[in-house]
Amino acid sequence: MVHKLFLHLILLIAGLALLSNKVSAQGIVIASEKKQTELFASDQAAVKAFADTITSRYNRVILHLGRSYVFRRGNIFTDDKSQKNLRFFSDQLSSKGIPLTLWFFDSFGEEAFAKLYTEHKTIIDENLHMLDSLKIKYAGIAIDMEWINLKNSDNNAKLEEITGYLRQKLPREKRLSFFASLVESDKENVLRGYRVDRLVRNEANPIAMLYPVEAGFHLEGQTVLPWLDDKRISSLKHHYKKENWEVAVAVADKWICQQHFDPTEVEPLSAKPEFTNAQLQPDKAPRMNYWKQECFTVKAPLTVDFEKGGKRLLHPGDKIYHFSIDPGLADGDCYLWEYYHLPTTH
Repeated sequence: MVHKLFLHLILLIAGLALLSNKVSAQGIVIASEKKQTELFASDQAAVKAFADTITSRYNRVILHLGRSYVFRRGNIFTDDKSQKNLRFFSDQLSSKGIPLTLWFFDSFGEEAFAKLYTEHKTIIDENLHMLDSLKIKYAGIAIDMEWINLKNSDNNAKLEEITGYLRQKLPREKRLSFFASLVESDKENVLRGYRVDRLVRNEANPIAMLYPVEAGFHLEGQTVLPWLDDKRISSLKHHYKKENWEVAVAVADKWICQQHFDPTEVEPLSAKPEFTNAQLQPDKAPRMNYWKQECFTVKAPLTVDFEKGGKRLLHPGDKIYHFSIDPGLADGDCYLWEYYHLPTTH
């Protein structure tokens, strides 16, 4: 009897240990050039510690390698040490069954896309050859080419050409994915550069980008509201689920105040302003499901830095706002964007 109780106790402890170490049902995107450069230039122990942290929290990883020729000078993985650490990192994830997707091709707007398109075959050939020669273990490749029709161009076919060539060159077992700011309207997605049905024919899988803070904010009467409000976010989430698309969610925050020259417009700040309790008075804020909003009235002069540059001195009576995404938005089987910018709760 004692032995049976002892055995049950051991099994219970083991079960609790497994639960406490369970990997989240979320993926993670790692995309900070500065932080990655520091990490992969470090000793192997630091890379091991980082890999252990990642594998204990997430069930899949997307790692940004660079914008184009990712192993040439000026990138993260240009020297022997960083390349060996990349291989070591991929080995660590592989040994624990965590699939690693490597991301190259990174552009915003028509001009940046045009430059990559011109050299896309050379870039693909060189990067894949290097990954093979370095014996990097990876499950797939992701690309991110946003707003390629920003100036009323029609670059859709060129994006399809890139994904088609990449799919042709990738080993069949490797997954091909593309980040995209997708919405419910096929027509709007085509205008943005994504004929999703044709991309899928190239076996390119969408990762829909749900980044509510980046969508911005606006004034409605005397209230500041996000453009992606609760209703809009719910609609997008429903559509992504219906289409069975993967989703990347940015759990971020932003400080905002009204513009000085046009009080009907709001402008984001570059960072949280430094203030004392005597400088800001909390006001009542609207309740939302996916957002936490804080509203303040300035009580004593406060200097803030704008995201687009420049400073402004706020005076008593001015308003300042803080918006943050409820972490619950990222619940479920999605990717979190981006590891080095996550709230400490993650």
